[in-house]
Amino acid sequence: MLGGWGLDWGLPTRARLERVMPGADSPELRARLSSGWTAMRETLGPAILLSSQSWAGGFMGAVTVEPGWTQPPAALENTARSFYLRSCSWDEPNILYGLYQLKPSLKGLNPNVYWYGAAYLYPLGAWIVAGAALTPAELVRSVAFYMEDPARIAWLYLLARSFMVFLFVVLTAVVGLTAAELAGPRAGWWAAMFCAASPSLVTQAHILKPHLMAAACVVAAFGCCARALNRREPRLFVWAGVCGGLAAGCAINQGAACVFVPLGLVLAWRGGWVTFPQTVRWTLLAALAAIGTFLVTNPYFILQPVQSLAAMKIVSGMLSVGLHKTFAALLEVFPASLTPGVYALAVLGALQAARASDDGRRLAFLGLLVMLGLSVSIASVGPLTGFKYFIGAGLLPVLAGTAVAALWEHRVAGRLWMPAAAVLAFLPALAASTVYCANFARDRDPVSNRWEAGAWIEANVPAGAELGVLRAPQPLNIPYFALNRYRLTLIVPASARELPAERSPEWLVLLYPGYDDRPDAGAEFLARYELVKRFDFWGPAALWPPLGDFDGNAPIEILRRRRAS
Repeated sequence: MLGGWGLDWGLPTRARLERVMPGADSPELRARLSSGWTAMRETLGPAILLSSQSWAGGFMGAVTVEPGWTQPPAALENTARSFYLRSCSWDEPNILYGLYQLKPSLKGLNPNVYWYGAAYLYPLGAWIVAGAALTPAELVRSVAFYMEDPARIAWLYLLARSFMVFLFVVLTAVVGLTAAELAGPRAGWWAAMFCAASPSLVTQAHILKPHLMAAACVVAAFGCCARALNRREPRLFVWAGVCGGLAAGCAINQGAACVFVPLGLVLAWRGGWVTFPQTVRWTLLAALAAIGTFLVTNPYFILQPVQSLAAMKIVSGMLSVGLHKTFAALLEVFPASLTPGVYALAVLGALQAARASDDGRRLAFLGLLVMLGLSVSIASVGPLTGFKYFIGAGLLPVLAGTAVAALWEHRVAGRLWMPAAAVLAFLPALAASTVYCANFARDRDPVSNRWEAGAWIEANVPAGAELGVLRAPQPLNIPYFALNRYRLTLIVPASARELPAERSPEWLVLLYPGYDDRPDAGAEFLARYELVKRFDFWGPAALWPPLGDFDGNAPIEILRRRRAS
Protein backbone atom coordinates (compact mmCIF):
# COMPACT_ATOMS: atom_id res chain seq x y z
CA MET A 1 0.00 0.00 0.00
CA LEU A 2 2.77 2.45 0.92
CA GLY A 3 4.50 1.89 -2.40
CA GLY A 4 1.41 2.77 -4.41
CA TRP A 5 -0.02 5.61 -2.31
CA GLY A 6 0.67 8.98 -3.93
CA LEU A 7 2.11 7.47 -7.10
CA ASP A 8 0.56 10.23 -9.22
CA TRP A 9 2.47 13.01 -7.47
CA GLY A 10 3.83 15.97 -9.42
CA LEU A 11 2.64 14.86 -12.86
CA PRO A 12 2.08 17.19 -15.84
CA THR A 13 -1.49 18.48 -16.07
CA ARG A 14 -3.39 20.97 -18.20
CA ALA A 15 -4.33 22.90 -15.03
CA ARG A 16 -0.68 23.30 -14.05
CA LEU A 17 0.23 24.51 -17.53
CA GLU A 18 -2.56 27.08 -17.57
CA ARG A 19 -1.63 28.26 -14.09
CA VAL A 20 1.95 29.22 -14.99
CA MET A 21 1.34 30.33 -18.61
CA PRO A 22 -2.29 31.52 -18.77
CA GLY A 23 -3.55 31.73 -22.33
CA ALA A 24 -0.15 30.96 -23.87
CA ASP A 25 -0.82 27.41 -25.07
CA SER A 26 -1.36 27.27 -28.82
CA PRO A 27 -0.37 25.10 -31.81
CA GLU A 28 2.19 27.75 -32.73
CA LEU A 29 3.84 27.68 -29.30
CA ARG A 30 3.90 23.90 -29.22
CA ALA A 31 5.48 23.82 -32.69
CA ARG A 32 8.13 26.30 -31.58
CA LEU A 33 8.93 24.36 -28.41
CA SER A 34 8.97 21.05 -30.27
CA SER A 35 11.38 22.32 -32.92
CA GLY A 36 13.53 23.81 -30.17
CA TRP A 37 13.67 20.42 -28.48
CA THR A 38 14.74 18.79 -31.75
CA ALA A 39 17.43 21.43 -32.28
CA MET A 40 18.68 20.92 -28.72
CA ARG A 41 18.93 17.15 -29.29
CA GLU A 42 20.92 17.70 -32.46
CA THR A 43 23.27 20.07 -30.66
CA LEU A 44 23.85 17.80 -27.68
CA GLY A 45 23.94 14.55 -29.65
CA PRO A 46 22.52 11.21 -28.49
CA ALA A 47 25.09 10.78 -25.70
CA ILE A 48 24.33 14.01 -23.88
CA LEU A 49 26.79 13.07 -21.14
CA LEU A 50 29.64 13.64 -23.62
CA SER A 51 28.50 17.14 -24.58
CA SER A 52 30.00 20.00 -22.59
CA GLN A 53 26.81 21.99 -23.21
CA SER A 54 24.82 19.45 -21.21
CA TRP A 55 26.18 20.98 -18.03
CA ALA A 56 25.29 24.56 -18.91
CA GLY A 57 22.33 25.93 -16.98
CA GLY A 58 21.04 27.95 -19.92
CA PHE A 59 22.23 31.25 -18.44
CA MET A 60 24.98 32.61 -16.20
CA GLY A 61 24.76 34.90 -13.21
CA ALA A 62 21.29 36.45 -13.20
CA VAL A 63 18.77 37.08 -15.98
CA THR A 64 15.74 39.36 -15.80
CA VAL A 65 12.50 38.62 -17.67
CA GLU A 66 10.05 41.50 -17.98
CA PRO A 67 6.35 40.91 -17.24
CA GLY A 68 3.40 41.19 -19.58
CA TRP A 69 4.43 38.69 -22.25
CA THR A 70 1.80 36.60 -24.00
CA GLN A 71 4.23 34.06 -25.44
CA PRO A 72 7.23 32.80 -23.42
CA PRO A 73 10.41 34.75 -24.23
CA ALA A 74 13.62 32.94 -25.18
CA ALA A 75 14.87 32.92 -21.57
CA LEU A 76 11.80 30.91 -20.56
CA GLU A 77 11.62 28.55 -23.53
CA ASN A 78 13.01 25.57 -21.60
CA THR A 79 10.75 26.51 -18.70
CA ALA A 80 7.68 26.50 -20.92
CA ARG A 81 8.57 23.14 -22.43
CA SER A 82 9.17 21.66 -18.98
CA PHE A 83 5.61 22.42 -17.88
CA TYR A 84 4.32 20.41 -20.82
CA LEU A 85 6.62 17.43 -20.32
CA ARG A 86 8.35 17.20 -16.94
CA SER A 87 7.26 15.73 -13.65
CA CYS A 88 8.41 17.17 -10.33
CA SER A 89 11.28 14.70 -10.15
CA TRP A 90 14.67 15.82 -11.39
CA ASP A 91 15.74 12.56 -13.07
CA GLU A 92 12.50 11.03 -14.35
CA PRO A 93 12.47 12.93 -17.68
CA ASN A 94 16.05 11.75 -18.33
CA ILE A 95 14.96 8.14 -17.94
CA LEU A 96 12.02 8.58 -20.32
CA TYR A 97 14.42 10.25 -22.74
CA GLY A 98 16.69 7.21 -22.52
CA LEU A 99 13.76 4.93 -23.33
CA TYR A 100 12.82 7.24 -26.22
CA GLN A 101 16.24 6.60 -27.76
CA LEU A 102 15.85 2.81 -27.80
CA LYS A 103 15.20 1.42 -31.27
CA PRO A 104 15.08 -2.09 -32.82
CA SER A 105 18.67 -2.04 -34.11
CA LEU A 106 22.12 -2.75 -32.70
CA LYS A 107 22.90 0.94 -32.38
CA GLY A 108 19.45 1.53 -30.96
CA LEU A 109 20.16 -0.74 -27.99
CA ASN A 110 22.01 2.12 -26.31
CA PRO A 111 19.74 4.41 -24.25
CA ASN A 112 22.74 6.73 -23.77
CA VAL A 113 21.85 7.27 -20.13
CA TYR A 114 25.09 6.13 -18.55
CA TRP A 115 24.15 7.06 -15.00
CA TYR A 116 21.75 4.14 -15.09
CA GLY A 117 22.17 0.77 -16.75
CA ALA A 118 20.06 -1.05 -19.28
CA ALA A 119 19.49 -3.98 -16.92
CA TYR A 120 17.00 -1.56 -15.36
CA LEU A 121 15.97 0.42 -18.44
CA TYR A 122 15.15 -2.55 -20.71
CA PRO A 123 12.61 -4.17 -18.34
CA LEU A 124 11.23 -0.71 -17.51
CA GLY A 125 10.64 -0.13 -21.22
CA ALA A 126 9.01 -3.54 -21.61
CA TRP A 127 6.76 -2.79 -18.63
CA ILE A 128 5.63 0.49 -20.19
CA VAL A 129 4.94 -1.18 -23.54
CA ALA A 130 2.86 -3.87 -21.83
CA GLY A 131 1.08 -1.27 -19.71
CA ALA A 132 0.24 0.82 -22.75
CA ALA A 133 -1.70 -2.13 -24.13
CA LEU A 134 -3.85 -2.21 -20.99
CA THR A 135 -4.31 1.51 -20.23
CA PRO A 136 -5.05 4.77 -22.08
CA ALA A 137 -1.28 5.37 -22.38
CA GLU A 138 -0.04 5.94 -25.94
CA LEU A 139 3.49 5.39 -27.25
CA VAL A 140 4.45 7.81 -30.00
CA ARG A 141 7.95 8.99 -30.99
CA SER A 142 6.94 12.63 -31.02
CA VAL A 143 7.36 15.32 -28.39
CA ALA A 144 4.73 17.36 -30.23
CA PHE A 145 2.18 14.58 -29.68
CA TYR A 146 2.67 14.65 -25.91
CA MET A 147 2.64 18.44 -25.76
CA GLU A 148 -0.87 18.51 -27.22
CA ASP A 149 -2.15 17.10 -23.93
CA PRO A 150 0.09 16.84 -20.82
CA ALA A 151 -2.06 13.93 -19.60
CA ARG A 152 -0.53 11.79 -22.33
CA ILE A 153 2.97 11.90 -20.93
CA ALA A 154 1.58 11.78 -17.39
CA TRP A 155 0.36 8.28 -18.21
CA LEU A 156 3.90 7.23 -19.15
CA TYR A 157 5.27 8.53 -15.85
CA LEU A 158 2.51 6.70 -13.99
CA LEU A 159 3.21 3.41 -15.78
CA ALA A 160 6.93 3.77 -15.13
CA ARG A 161 6.34 4.47 -11.45
CA SER A 162 4.14 1.39 -11.18
CA PHE A 163 7.23 -0.58 -12.21
CA MET A 164 9.00 0.93 -9.20
CA VAL A 165 6.22 -0.38 -6.96
CA PHE A 166 6.73 -3.82 -8.49
CA LEU A 167 10.47 -3.59 -7.77
CA PHE A 168 9.68 -2.51 -4.21
CA VAL A 169 7.61 -5.67 -3.75
CA VAL A 170 10.41 -7.77 -5.26
CA LEU A 171 13.00 -6.22 -2.94
CA THR A 172 10.77 -6.80 0.08
CA ALA A 173 10.33 -10.46 -0.88
CA VAL A 174 14.05 -10.98 -1.49
CA VAL A 175 14.92 -9.36 1.84
CA GLY A 176 12.40 -11.57 3.64
CA LEU A 177 13.54 -14.79 1.98
CA THR A 178 17.19 -14.00 2.65
CA ALA A 179 16.59 -13.29 6.34
CA ALA A 180 14.58 -16.51 6.58
CA GLU A 181 17.53 -18.40 5.10
CA LEU A 182 19.77 -16.98 7.83
CA ALA A 183 17.57 -17.19 10.91
CA GLY A 184 14.21 -18.76 10.12
CA PRO A 185 10.70 -17.60 9.13
CA ARG A 186 10.28 -15.11 11.99
CA ALA A 187 13.42 -13.27 10.87
CA GLY A 188 12.11 -13.30 7.31
CA TRP A 189 8.75 -11.79 8.17
CA TRP A 190 10.21 -9.03 10.30
CA ALA A 191 12.94 -8.22 7.79
CA ALA A 192 10.30 -7.89 5.07
CA MET A 193 8.20 -5.62 7.29
CA PHE A 194 11.19 -3.40 8.10
CA CYS A 195 12.00 -3.17 4.41
CA ALA A 196 8.41 -2.33 3.49
CA ALA A 197 8.28 0.42 6.14
CA SER A 198 11.69 1.98 5.44
CA PRO A 199 11.11 5.69 4.68
CA SER A 200 13.96 5.76 2.17
CA LEU A 201 12.88 2.62 0.32
CA VAL A 202 9.23 3.75 0.30
CA THR A 203 10.39 7.06 -1.17
CA GLN A 204 12.36 5.25 -3.88
CA ALA A 205 9.22 3.33 -4.85
CA HIS A 206 7.72 6.66 -5.98
CA ILE A 207 10.58 7.86 -8.21
CA LEU A 208 12.22 6.45 -11.33
CA LYS A 209 15.66 5.26 -10.26
CA PRO A 210 17.45 1.91 -10.72
CA HIS A 211 18.55 1.52 -7.12
CA LEU A 212 15.60 -0.55 -5.85
CA MET A 213 16.30 -3.14 -8.53
CA ALA A 214 20.02 -2.97 -7.81
CA ALA A 215 19.37 -3.42 -4.08
CA ALA A 216 17.28 -6.53 -4.76
CA CYS A 217 20.12 -7.94 -6.88
CA VAL A 218 22.70 -7.17 -4.16
CA VAL A 219 20.63 -8.95 -1.50
CA ALA A 220 20.01 -11.84 -3.91
CA ALA A 221 23.77 -12.14 -4.51
CA PHE A 222 24.35 -12.32 -0.77
CA GLY A 223 21.43 -14.74 -0.36
CA CYS A 224 22.87 -17.14 -2.96
CA CYS A 225 26.22 -17.12 -1.15
CA ALA A 226 24.61 -17.62 2.25
CA ARG A 227 22.57 -20.52 0.93
CA ALA A 228 25.69 -21.99 -0.69
CA LEU A 229 27.47 -21.87 2.67
CA ASN A 230 24.58 -23.21 4.71
CA ARG A 231 23.82 -26.06 2.29
CA ARG A 232 27.31 -26.58 0.89
CA GLU A 233 26.23 -26.06 -2.72
CA PRO A 234 29.13 -24.24 -4.47
CA ARG A 235 27.20 -23.85 -7.73
CA LEU A 236 25.14 -21.17 -6.03
CA PHE A 237 28.21 -18.93 -6.02
CA VAL A 238 27.88 -18.74 -9.81
CA TRP A 239 24.29 -17.57 -9.42
CA ALA A 240 25.57 -14.98 -6.98
CA GLY A 241 27.84 -13.78 -9.79
CA VAL A 242 24.82 -13.47 -12.07
CA CYS A 243 23.03 -11.37 -9.44
CA GLY A 244 26.11 -9.20 -8.98
CA GLY A 245 26.31 -8.67 -12.74
CA LEU A 246 22.66 -7.63 -12.79
CA ALA A 247 23.30 -5.19 -9.94
CA ALA A 248 26.15 -3.65 -11.93
CA GLY A 249 23.91 -3.62 -14.99
CA CYS A 250 21.46 -1.41 -13.08
CA ALA A 251 24.02 0.96 -11.54
CA ILE A 252 27.63 0.04 -12.10
CA ASN A 253 28.90 0.72 -8.58
CA GLN A 254 26.38 -1.81 -7.26
CA GLY A 255 28.48 -4.50 -8.94
CA ALA A 256 30.48 -4.50 -5.71
CA ALA A 257 27.92 -7.12 -4.66
CA CYS A 258 30.25 -9.60 -6.38
CA VAL A 259 32.53 -9.32 -3.34
CA PHE A 260 30.25 -11.76 -1.52
CA VAL A 261 31.54 -14.55 -3.77
CA PRO A 262 35.25 -14.53 -2.85
CA LEU A 263 34.40 -13.79 0.79
CA GLY A 264 31.98 -16.71 0.87
CA LEU A 265 34.39 -19.08 -0.85
CA VAL A 266 37.15 -18.18 1.60
CA LEU A 267 34.77 -19.09 4.43
CA ALA A 268 33.94 -22.34 2.65
CA TRP A 269 37.65 -23.11 2.21
CA ARG A 270 38.31 -22.37 5.88
CA GLY A 271 35.41 -24.68 6.72
CA GLY A 272 37.14 -27.45 4.81
CA TRP A 273 34.36 -28.35 2.37
CA VAL A 274 36.02 -26.86 -0.72
CA THR A 275 39.69 -27.10 -1.65
CA PHE A 276 41.82 -24.12 -2.62
CA PRO A 277 41.77 -25.04 -6.35
CA GLN A 278 37.98 -25.33 -6.15
CA THR A 279 37.84 -21.91 -4.48
CA VAL A 280 39.77 -20.37 -7.38
CA ARG A 281 37.65 -22.24 -9.94
CA TRP A 282 34.30 -21.18 -8.51
CA THR A 283 35.52 -17.60 -8.09
CA LEU A 284 36.54 -17.44 -11.75
CA LEU A 285 33.25 -18.98 -12.89
CA ALA A 286 31.29 -16.49 -10.80
CA ALA A 287 33.37 -13.62 -12.21
CA LEU A 288 32.69 -14.78 -15.76
CA ALA A 289 28.98 -15.06 -14.93
CA ALA A 290 28.98 -11.51 -13.54
CA ILE A 291 30.82 -10.03 -16.51
CA GLY A 292 28.69 -11.94 -18.99
CA THR A 293 25.45 -10.86 -17.31
CA PHE A 294 26.58 -7.24 -17.27
CA LEU A 295 27.50 -7.26 -20.97
CA VAL A 296 24.34 -9.08 -22.05
CA THR A 297 22.18 -6.54 -20.23
CA ASN A 298 24.34 -3.59 -21.37
CA PRO A 299 25.42 -4.68 -24.86
CA TYR A 300 26.51 -1.20 -25.95
CA PHE A 301 29.71 -1.66 -23.93
CA ILE A 302 30.61 -4.19 -26.65
CA LEU A 303 28.90 -2.48 -29.60
CA GLN A 304 30.07 1.06 -28.77
CA PRO A 305 33.05 0.58 -26.44
CA VAL A 306 34.83 3.89 -27.06
CA GLN A 307 31.76 6.04 -26.42
CA SER A 308 30.65 3.92 -23.46
CA LEU A 309 34.02 4.02 -21.72
CA ALA A 310 34.33 7.77 -22.34
CA ALA A 311 30.91 8.29 -20.75
CA MET A 312 31.77 6.10 -17.77
CA LYS A 313 34.97 8.09 -17.28
CA ILE A 314 32.82 11.21 -16.93
CA VAL A 315 30.45 9.43 -14.54
CA SER A 316 33.31 8.20 -12.36
CA GLY A 317 34.84 11.68 -12.42
CA MET A 318 31.74 13.01 -10.68
CA LEU A 319 32.48 10.91 -7.61
CA SER A 320 34.54 12.15 -4.71
CA VAL A 321 36.12 10.18 -1.90
CA GLY A 322 36.01 11.17 1.74
CA LEU A 323 35.92 9.38 5.07
CA HIS A 324 33.28 11.88 6.20
CA LYS A 325 30.83 10.11 3.89
CA THR A 326 31.12 6.89 5.88
CA PHE A 327 30.53 8.75 9.14
CA ALA A 328 27.56 10.55 7.57
CA ALA A 329 26.15 7.20 6.47
CA LEU A 330 26.49 5.72 9.95
CA LEU A 331 25.28 8.73 11.91
CA GLU A 332 22.73 10.38 9.62
CA VAL A 333 21.78 8.39 6.51
CA PHE A 334 21.01 5.03 8.13
CA PRO A 335 18.97 6.42 11.07
CA ALA A 336 16.89 8.63 8.75
CA SER A 337 16.42 5.97 6.08
CA LEU A 338 15.46 3.11 8.40
CA THR A 339 14.40 5.14 11.49
CA PRO A 340 16.50 4.85 14.66
CA GLY A 341 14.77 1.78 16.09
CA VAL A 342 15.18 -0.37 12.99
CA TYR A 343 18.73 0.89 12.57
CA ALA A 344 19.52 -0.13 16.16
CA LEU A 345 18.19 -3.62 15.42
CA ALA A 346 20.32 -3.76 12.25
CA VAL A 347 23.42 -2.84 14.27
CA LEU A 348 22.51 -5.52 16.82
CA GLY A 349 22.04 -8.02 14.00
CA ALA A 350 25.45 -7.13 12.58
CA LEU A 351 27.11 -7.64 15.97
CA GLN A 352 25.34 -10.97 16.36
CA ALA A 353 26.48 -11.95 12.86
CA ALA A 354 30.10 -11.18 13.77
CA ARG A 355 29.88 -13.72 16.61
CA ALA A 356 27.66 -16.24 14.81
CA SER A 357 28.61 -19.89 14.51
CA ASP A 358 27.30 -20.21 10.95
CA ASP A 359 29.16 -18.90 7.92
CA GLY A 360 26.05 -17.39 6.33
CA ARG A 361 25.72 -14.72 9.00
CA ARG A 362 29.48 -14.25 9.21
CA LEU A 363 29.40 -13.46 5.51
CA ALA A 364 26.74 -10.81 6.16
CA PHE A 365 29.02 -9.10 8.67
CA LEU A 366 32.10 -9.28 6.43
CA GLY A 367 30.16 -8.04 3.41
CA LEU A 368 28.73 -5.16 5.41
CA LEU A 369 32.24 -4.12 6.46
CA VAL A 370 33.32 -4.05 2.81
CA MET A 371 30.26 -1.99 1.85
CA LEU A 372 30.99 0.47 4.65
CA GLY A 373 34.53 0.79 3.34
CA LEU A 374 33.18 1.56 -0.13
CA SER A 375 30.80 4.17 1.29
CA VAL A 376 33.66 6.70 1.21
CA SER A 377 32.66 7.26 -2.43
CA ILE A 378 28.85 7.29 -2.29
CA ALA A 379 27.38 9.95 -4.57
CA SER A 380 25.27 11.65 -1.90
CA VAL A 381 25.12 11.80 1.87
CA GLY A 382 21.59 13.19 1.95
CA PRO A 383 19.67 11.54 4.82
CA LEU A 384 17.29 9.81 2.39
CA THR A 385 19.03 9.98 -0.99
CA GLY A 386 22.32 8.68 0.36
CA PHE A 387 20.75 5.33 1.28
CA LYS A 388 20.14 4.26 -2.30
CA TYR A 389 23.82 4.76 -3.12
CA PHE A 390 24.94 2.57 -0.22
CA ILE A 391 25.60 -0.82 -1.77
CA GLY A 392 24.50 -2.79 1.27
CA ALA A 393 21.22 -0.91 1.79
CA GLY A 394 19.05 -4.01 1.45
CA LEU A 395 21.26 -5.96 3.83
CA LEU A 396 20.38 -3.77 6.82
CA PRO A 397 16.69 -4.84 7.04
CA VAL A 398 17.91 -8.45 6.72
CA LEU A 399 20.15 -8.03 9.76
CA ALA A 400 17.38 -6.24 11.66
CA GLY A 401 15.14 -9.25 11.02
CA THR A 402 17.76 -11.69 12.29
CA ALA A 403 18.15 -9.56 15.43
CA VAL A 404 14.41 -9.80 16.10
CA ALA A 405 14.54 -13.59 15.73
CA ALA A 406 17.33 -13.73 18.29
CA LEU A 407 15.47 -11.43 20.70
CA TRP A 408 12.34 -13.53 20.38
CA GLU A 409 14.21 -16.57 21.63
CA HIS A 410 14.83 -14.80 24.94
CA ARG A 411 11.14 -15.05 25.84
CA VAL A 412 11.81 -18.48 27.33
CA ALA A 413 14.14 -16.79 29.82
CA GLY A 414 11.34 -14.56 31.02
CA ARG A 415 12.44 -11.47 29.10
CA LEU A 416 9.03 -10.76 27.66
CA TRP A 417 9.96 -7.15 26.84
CA MET A 418 12.45 -8.19 24.18
CA PRO A 419 9.96 -9.11 21.43
CA ALA A 420 8.34 -5.73 22.00
CA ALA A 421 11.52 -4.13 20.65
CA ALA A 422 10.52 -5.25 17.17
CA VAL A 423 7.10 -3.63 17.41
CA LEU A 424 8.53 -0.44 18.95
CA ALA A 425 11.02 -0.21 16.08
CA PHE A 426 8.49 -0.96 13.35
CA LEU A 427 5.73 1.48 14.32
CA PRO A 428 7.80 4.71 14.03
CA ALA A 429 9.09 3.54 10.65
CA LEU A 430 5.54 2.87 9.51
CA ALA A 431 4.38 6.26 10.82
CA ALA A 432 7.19 8.15 9.06
CA SER A 433 6.59 6.34 5.77
CA THR A 434 2.87 7.08 6.06
CA VAL A 435 3.60 10.81 6.38
CA TYR A 436 6.01 10.64 3.43
CA CYS A 437 3.39 8.95 1.26
CA ALA A 438 0.75 11.44 2.38
CA ASN A 439 3.00 14.25 1.16
CA PHE A 440 3.45 12.50 -2.17
CA ALA A 441 -0.34 12.19 -2.37
CA ARG A 442 -0.77 15.93 -1.66
CA ASP A 443 1.66 16.91 -4.41
CA ARG A 444 -1.06 17.33 -7.01
CA ASP A 445 -3.44 20.01 -8.25
CA PRO A 446 -4.80 22.00 -6.46
CA VAL A 447 -3.62 21.08 -2.93
CA SER A 448 0.16 20.89 -3.22
CA ASN A 449 2.49 23.39 -1.59
CA ARG A 450 3.54 24.50 -5.07
CA TRP A 451 -0.08 25.25 -5.97
CA GLU A 452 -1.03 26.94 -2.69
CA ALA A 453 2.17 29.01 -2.56
CA GLY A 454 1.51 30.15 -6.12
CA ALA A 455 -1.99 31.27 -5.13
CA TRP A 456 -0.58 33.14 -2.12
CA ILE A 457 1.97 34.93 -4.32
CA GLU A 458 -0.70 36.09 -6.77
CA ALA A 459 -2.87 37.31 -3.88
CA ASN A 460 -0.13 39.10 -1.91
CA VAL A 461 2.67 40.10 -4.28
CA PRO A 462 1.63 43.01 -6.52
CA ALA A 463 1.65 42.47 -10.27
CA GLY A 464 4.85 43.77 -11.84
CA ALA A 465 6.88 43.31 -8.65
CA GLU A 466 10.42 41.93 -8.78
CA LEU A 467 10.36 38.23 -7.96
CA GLY A 468 13.56 36.18 -7.75
CA VAL A 469 13.93 32.43 -8.17
CA LEU A 470 17.06 30.31 -7.84
CA ARG A 471 17.70 28.26 -11.01
CA ALA A 472 15.67 28.36 -14.19
CA PRO A 473 11.99 27.75 -13.34
CA GLN A 474 10.78 24.16 -13.77
CA PRO A 475 7.91 22.22 -12.19
CA LEU A 476 10.28 20.90 -9.54
CA ASN A 477 11.57 24.20 -8.22
CA ILE A 478 8.92 26.95 -8.32
CA PRO A 479 5.41 27.54 -7.01
CA TYR A 480 2.71 27.58 -9.66
CA PHE A 481 1.88 31.23 -10.37
CA ALA A 482 1.46 33.21 -13.59
CA LEU A 483 5.04 33.72 -14.75
CA ASN A 484 4.09 36.71 -16.93
CA ARG A 485 2.68 38.61 -13.95
CA TYR A 486 6.05 39.53 -12.41
CA ARG A 487 9.46 40.89 -13.29
CA LEU A 488 11.30 37.61 -12.85
CA THR A 489 14.95 37.46 -11.87
CA LEU A 490 16.45 34.04 -12.55
CA ILE A 491 19.55 33.55 -10.41
CA VAL A 492 22.19 30.83 -10.62
CA PRO A 493 22.51 29.84 -6.92
CA ALA A 494 26.32 30.03 -6.85
CA SER A 495 26.15 33.51 -8.42
CA ALA A 496 23.72 34.93 -5.86
CA ARG A 497 26.47 35.98 -3.46
CA GLU A 498 28.03 38.07 -6.25
CA LEU A 499 24.78 39.86 -7.06
CA PRO A 500 24.99 43.55 -6.03
CA ALA A 501 22.52 44.49 -3.32
CA GLU A 502 20.81 47.01 -5.60
CA ARG A 503 20.08 44.22 -8.11
CA SER A 504 18.55 41.91 -5.51
CA PRO A 505 14.86 41.36 -6.36
CA GLU A 506 12.33 42.62 -3.86
CA TRP A 507 10.80 39.17 -3.41
CA LEU A 508 12.58 35.80 -3.36
CA VAL A 509 11.17 32.29 -3.53
CA LEU A 510 13.06 29.37 -1.97
CA LEU A 511 11.92 25.81 -2.57
CA TYR A 512 13.39 22.70 -0.97
CA PRO A 513 12.83 19.62 -3.13
CA GLY A 514 15.70 17.12 -3.53
CA TYR A 515 18.28 19.80 -2.83
CA ASP A 516 18.88 22.94 -0.78
CA ASP A 517 20.31 25.94 -2.66
CA ARG A 518 20.95 28.07 0.44
CA PRO A 519 24.60 27.04 0.95
CA ASP A 520 25.42 27.95 -2.66
CA ALA A 521 23.51 31.23 -2.48
CA GLY A 522 25.45 32.21 0.62
CA ALA A 523 24.48 33.64 4.00
CA GLU A 524 25.30 37.22 2.97
CA PHE A 525 22.82 37.14 0.07
CA LEU A 526 20.08 35.50 2.15
CA ALA A 527 20.62 37.98 4.99
CA ARG A 528 19.19 40.65 2.71
CA TYR A 529 15.77 39.00 3.10
CA GLU A 530 13.26 38.21 5.80
CA LEU A 531 10.73 35.39 5.82
CA VAL A 532 7.15 36.41 4.99
CA LYS A 533 5.37 33.10 4.39
CA ARG A 534 6.26 29.42 4.66
CA PHE A 535 4.49 26.33 3.36
CA ASP A 536 5.59 23.16 5.17
CA PHE A 537 5.19 19.42 4.72
CA TRP A 538 1.86 17.93 5.75
CA GLY A 539 1.70 16.00 9.01
CA PRO A 540 3.38 16.04 12.44
CA ALA A 541 6.67 17.92 12.30
CA ALA A 542 8.50 15.09 14.08
CA LEU A 543 7.73 12.82 11.12
CA TRP A 544 8.58 15.22 8.30
CA PRO A 545 11.11 14.15 5.68
CA PRO A 546 14.55 15.80 5.89
CA LEU A 547 14.51 19.31 4.44
CA GLY A 548 16.07 19.48 0.99
CA ASP A 549 16.11 15.71 0.54
CA PHE A 550 12.53 14.86 -0.47
CA ASP A 551 10.74 15.97 -3.64
CA GLY A 552 7.09 15.39 -2.79
CA ASN A 553 5.11 18.45 -1.65
CA ALA A 554 8.40 20.23 -0.97
CA PRO A 555 8.41 23.13 1.53
CA ILE A 556 8.42 26.66 0.12
CA GLU A 557 9.55 29.94 1.66
CA ILE A 558 8.61 33.37 0.35
CA LEU A 559 10.97 36.12 1.44
CA ARG A 560 11.02 39.90 1.06
CA ARG A 561 14.02 42.19 0.92
CA ARG A 562 14.69 43.91 4.24
CA ARG A 563 13.99 47.59 4.28
CA ALA A 564 16.95 49.88 4.88
CA SER A 565 17.01 51.08 8.48
